[in-house]
Amino acid sequence: MAFESAQPRVWALVGDKAGDNAQVLALARALGLPFVEKRLTYNRRRMLPNWFLGATLATTSGATRSQIAPPWPDLVIAIGQRSVPVVTKIRQESRGRTRLVHIGRPRAPLSWFDLVVTTPQYGLPSRDNVIQLDLPFQAQPRYAASDAWDAAVPPGSRSIGLLVGGDVGPYRFDARTVTALAEGVRALCASRGARLATTSGRRLPAAARDRLRDATRECSALFHAVGDAGTNPYAAILAHAEELVVTTDSVSMIADAIGTGRPLHLFSPSLSPPPHWRLLSGLTGLLGAACPRPLRDALVARGLVIPPRRTELVAETLIENGQATWLGGAPRERSVSVSDRARSHELLLERVRALIPEHP
Repeated sequence: MAFESAQPRVWALVGDKAGDNAQVLALARALGLPFVEKRLTYNRRRMLPNWFLGATLATTSGATRSQIAPPWPDLVIAIGQRSVPVVTKIRQESRGRTRLVHIGRPRAPLSWFDLVVTTPQYGLPSRDNVIQLDLPFQAQPRYAASDAWDAAVPPGSRSIGLLVGGDVGPYRFDARTVTALAEGVRALCASRGARLATTSGRRLPAAARDRLRDATRECSALFHAVGDAGTNPYAAILAHAEELVVTTDSVSMIADAIGTGRPLHLFSPSLSPPPHWRLLSGLTGLLGAACPRPLRDALVARGLVIPPRRTELVAETLIENGQATWLGGAPRERSVSVSDRARSHELLLERVRALIPEHP
């Protein structure tokens, strides 16, 4: 099938998750090519496994199906399990010409994609078409001042920012977790003579939010949670806090914090996985013990085994590289620099650009 444009045609497929969308759009923009953003919405068929669905638009809404139409793109950038049937259908309709770049973990055979861009928490095996970054590829956030920050933290005051995610997967902010987090940040503030600025996400249960607010009140200058009045000071905290504390349930928040270049302290919530996560972890563990690593990796690469998501692996990599420390722990000697990260991003961009078919 002939392509109509003499310039490469790129589609960036986004959905309903802001963090996922940020990664797709950051990669699309970094290529330096024009691209079209297409928003995907889904129906209940999206719950079926990708190996069963294959290449289809049957999982999408009518609004989505109307915009997935020729002229077909040279390159599609997508993220998440639900996009997989859509992108494979696009490739099918383009008679195999469209190149597919998937971010994260596709929950499908890796061979379906020209390039998979992943991070350590997904446990994907090494393959020629898999590139692993320490952190997600995303644009640096716009660091900004805010009226709330200016009112709470006077100029010249020392400050520590606390970015809290919430319950996800096996990670839970139970009473013990919140108590340990509060004790750690109080001790850090006391040692620095600093005030604490906190923002928490929508996944943090109300009971945990209230407990954390009360437990850090003595050192708190600013506390913002979902539902509180005023603008979320997330960007202001990144802009102004001298040191940052981030909970490890959110890799996106960790990446934002790393981008500031300021000292980063990580805190891991309690592991209290729900039954389905325990079952998945148990099967993966048994598989790892029962068969050689090459066989296990081959099963993962074929989409037959899905390792559970483990964000602590990202944290451990950063700590090993000296880019962060555990809250209350001793820092390591830094072995990875900002320039190292920039170089890995440029290598990724070169790989993606090399996939695009030549145009006359």
